[in-house]
Amino acid sequence: MAKQREMKNPTILMNNKDLEALIKQVESQVDNFKVGTPPTYGGFPIIAREYVEKGNIIIYDDVAKR
Repeated sequence: MAKQREMKNPTILMNNKDLEALIKQVESQVDNFKVGTPPTYGGFPIIAREYVEKGNIIIYDDVAKR
């Protein structure tokens, strides 16, 4: 996580279905859980796209977000 904290706009990119499964899993384990818009993890926004291969999670510096 230290390396990601050095990025200006760290963003998590993952598969749509992986994100849906993650949300369902956390909702079943945590009371009063709510996913924000956009969803975040550890303060990093999550972008879900169908073209990302299932099981892959990519953390990149979204330089276009400046």
